[in-house]
Amino acid sequence: MGLDDDTPDNLMDGTDGLADISQLIDDESTSLIFSMDNETNVPDELGANIYLAWFISYTPTQDCSEMVTSVSLNQLLCGGQQFQLQATGGTQYTWWPATGLSDSTIANPIASPEKTTNYTVIIKNDSGCVKTEHVRITVQPPPVPEEVTTQNSLCAQNNGSVSVGGINTGSEYTYSLNGETQSSAFFANLAPGSYTLQITDAFGCSYIQNEIIIEEINNITAAFDYDILQNNPTKPLMQVPVTVQFNNMSQNANQYQWDINNQQLSAFEPLYTFTEPGVYPITLIATFVEPHCSDTALQTLEFVSAVFLEIPNIFTPNKDGVNDVFTLQAGGIKTLEIALFNRWGRKIKTEQFTLNPESTNQVELWDGIYPDNGEPAPHGVYFYTIIAIDKSNQRFTRSGYVQVVR
Repeated sequence: MGLDDDTPDNLMDGTDGLADISQLIDDESTSLIFSMDNETNVPDELGANIYLAWFISYTPTQDCSEMVTSVSLNQLLCGGQQFQLQATGGTQYTWWPATGLSDSTIANPIASPEKTTNYTVIIKNDSGCVKTEHVRITVQPPPVPEEVTTQNSLCAQNNGSVSVGGINTGSEYTYSLNGETQSSAFFANLAPGSYTLQITDAFGCSYIQNEIIIEEINNITAAFDYDILQNNPTKPLMQVPVTVQFNNMSQNANQYQWDINNQQLSAFEPLYTFTEPGVYPITLIATFVEPHCSDTALQTLEFVSAVFLEIPNIFTPNKDGVNDVFTLQAGGIKTLEIALFNRWGRKIKTEQFTLNPESTNQVELWDGIYPDNGEPAPHGVYFYTIIAIDKSNQRFTRSGYVQVVR
């Protein structure tokens, strides 16, 4: 029987014996088994005419119901972590979405999503069977605190603190500071130093903050004042001998070291007597427990020599070598001026002297001779006025009389 139409298409009719059935097959790579079956007495659409018909059928070489696939279980990752996915059961794999995957066309890509992601993998085998699997990667954000506050430690007291606040990831937390773990977000009694904080949630996700610094605050203050103890109200206040009561005004210390006149004293408030004139630096070192927890206070005190004038009331200018000159002794005096008068008030002599205030001075005032004519003054009483200035620049006057005996 000849073929009037030998062009293959999707219609076989009359004498047309060629057909193209490729469009009827979903996947051209699918392995199929074809069969052609003859059926007779097939009526047309009106049910009137009977004609000969052939039916083509095809069957895949594998039953897809027997295709077994698998995929990784759902996973929880901490922010920044990664996980290797694994799919099985096929020869071709396509993952969707590709976001966060190292390769979306292999069976075992590395997943590192930034947020929770549902992944679908399309698995195909060589027989054209296709299945899909699903896996959920939940990303747990790290427990980042809103604030970490510190309180510095007072010197030698180890009372610093670290406080963690404002975590809102919906979990319970443990807190670790330099390896010491606790459930409280407050760390107390901390020594000065550098600390590393780690916060871990119930899922094992952690936040780490390095170099949290607790400084040491030196709150020691050394201070003192003093009182001059005065038994003689007529004596200049800073004239030796002087007894001084030192008053300790230091704060936050428990040990004290005084340096007074090169003497080391540990009393809280020492009492000290200065017997020599001079300039004295006074040092107080106040300490709490450790030597570096200390402070120093320094003041300078200056004391002058004892101020005195010893004036005799008689002398015998007879040249026998004994008490021939009207002589006084002076201590603590810088300058001295004398005016000498006879019994009628006539000025006989005036003279000024510069003295060493740090020692006792012998001052010869008058040898009994009138300075204007060189004649000896007759036996009798003479009067004087002395004006003196001491080392502290205080000015004072002494008046009196002296008797000349020949």
